[in-house]
Amino acid sequence: MYNPKYHDRQSTRLKGYNYGDRGNYFITIVTEERRKLFGEIKEGRMLLNSIGLIVLEEWCKTAKLREHVELDEFVIMPDHFHAIVRINYSLSDQQPGKFESPSKNLGSLIRGFKGSVMRRLKNITSIELSENIEILSEIRSLNLNRSIWQRNYYDRIIRDMRELSNTRRYIRDNPLRWKERD
Repeated sequence: MYNPKYHDRQSTRLKGYNYGDRGNYFITIVTEERRKLFGEIKEGRMLLNSIGLIVLEEWCKTAKLREHVELDEFVIMPDHFHAIVRINYSLSDQQPGKFESPSKNLGSLIRGFKGSVMRRLKNITSIELSENIEILSEIRSLNLNRSIWQRNYYDRIIRDMRELSNTRRYIRDNPLRWKERD
């Protein structure tokens, strides 16, 4: 049934802004139902579990797979992920008449990252599972027929060096503030 509360979502994207343009972006990606899937915070430090380590590995691959992207500060939290991403390529730089896929924008980067994490989780072999009981129990807790991620993501365009510095500090200090929300 149609429910406007859930089915009439408004975009959080800045109208008219090209998210394929070069610049710094602050992103937050949250787990479905804010499930604490990636580890735990102890004494102000994030301790990643096996699922959190997969998220870390896939995020680190992002810049290797996409030459137009640089990774800046990031943190994996128990139920979400914060990062600063720099896009060094602008879709506006295309030569007129030359067709380019919109695969070099922020949305495709997030989609690719979320998808790569899900593929890794689904393709963990039974050998890996039998060798590590911790992975087995963490993976069994997931319904891999659905994404572990919320449908969308939060982003903010970082417009200057002061905002970049403040955002880096926010990300670094996020585990220290966790006890305030937990």
